[in-house]
Amino acid sequence: MDIAAKKYKLIESLMTITNPEKLQKVDDFLNSEIFNEVNYTISETHKKILDERLEKHKNNPKTGRTIEEIESELSRKYGL
Repeated sequence: MDIAAKKYKLIESLMTITNPEKLQKVDDFLNSEIFNEVNYTISETHKKILDERLEKHKNNPKTGRTIEEIESELSRKYGL
């Protein structure tokens, strides 16, 4: 089952809840720190790479490509 189908199934399940306390528990969960917590860790090696790229961009911001150029390349390369 793809993610869109899973979401649809969850929405359908939510629509059948008639008990306000159960609905409140679902609401509490969706608003909880556990659900919304994002805890990404980046290795020092990757941080260094990102810092180097950011520094290059700050020193010469016009050398990058536009999103349109990137999309065009991806379209040509992968048919996206």
